[in-house]
Amino acid sequence: MTVDHLFVSRHELQQLSDDLHAVRGLVEELAITVARLDRIGRGDRNGNRTKPSEYPAPMNLGAYQAGEDLHTALVFCVNQVCEQRGITDRPGDTTPKLAAWIDAHLMSVGTTQGAGETVHQIRDAIRNVRFQICPPVKPIDPAALTSARRTRLSANGIATLARRLADAGDERYADLNRRRVKYLREIGRITPVPGPWKPDWVLYEVGDVLDSHERLRDAANLPDTA
Repeated sequence: MTVDHLFVSRHELQQLSDDLHAVRGLVEELAITVARLDRIGRGDRNGNRTKPSEYPAPMNLGAYQAGEDLHTALVFCVNQVCEQRGITDRPGDTTPKLAAWIDAHLMSVGTTQGAGETVHQIRDAIRNVRFQICPPVKPIDPAALTSARRTRLSANGIATLARRLADAGDERYADLNRRRVKYLREIGRITPVPGPWKPDWVLYEVGDVLDSHERLRDAANLPDTA
């Protein structure tokens, strides 16, 4: 326990808060991966990547299980805090609402016995969700990247993929984030792909976004010849 009666450090609580803020977007992206509308996050319930011919199931079980594990970890944390701290104001049962409640009660989480293990369980579950949405690409396999370019992802999914590419050494995509995708759409460089998915799902072809991002960067770096 720290001098301010916390079972985890303030730094760990801040890291947890940062992860919790991303949960709503991750849940939306995970729903796409579970439905297998993307072809990057495919895997079994243990996170093992599989070939299409090896995995004919109509949904991504690995992604589904990751969502269930995250929900379970959040529910456990809420119950633990409420029971030990005598809190009766419980959140709704959806994953985003649970995450928002925990973020709003971080100090109560920190002063709850067993908080260290609970915080690690939540962060591990969030890391697994991120993995299922977009597995690491290290080193970059040209064939896998070619396949990824044909997938359809939301702005969140593309930003996650761009981070993976940048981490693998391709600095061209280091600044391809969600705001960048939105900007590319606003200036008419990319358009969403129509399809038979939910009306609030805005998906783009990955290759189109990567190419448009790179062309705009190249144009911005051209010397002024006027």
